[in-house]
Amino acid sequence: MEKRFPKYILSLIQISLFLSCAVSCTHITYESQGYIPVYLTTRPNHRHKVEILDVKEFYLWGKIKPDDHVYLDEEFFDQGFLSISNFEVSQFQTFGQFMTAFFSLGFYIPISFRLKGKGAKAGD
Repeated sequence: MEKRFPKYILSLIQISLFLSCAVSCTHITYESQGYIPVYLTTRPNHRHKVEILDVKEFYLWGKIKPDDHVYLDEEFFDQGFLSISNFEVSQFQTFGQFMTAFFSLGFYIPISFRLKGKGAKAGD
């Protein structure tokens, strides 16, 4: 009797390869349009800490991306800042978001991002 490779393991390998391609197609672009100054280094008058957490949603393995841009100056300006410095950007996927993408077979892929920094507000 001949032993063959289990079909379910082959299916799992195909799904994982498929999802790794789908997640790699979900690219978020971070940029500034110049509405407020955005500095990489710390500024002495920037005393207020800020952290912004949001989610971008991609569909059909990342091929349909209605809005894949994050405008740093708009995000910080909406929080009341006139300038921002010492900012960090991190992009991640929570376990729940990963499982959602996995069980939808890549038809829906949520990706989280976090923006942190210090800024100056009006009246400082």
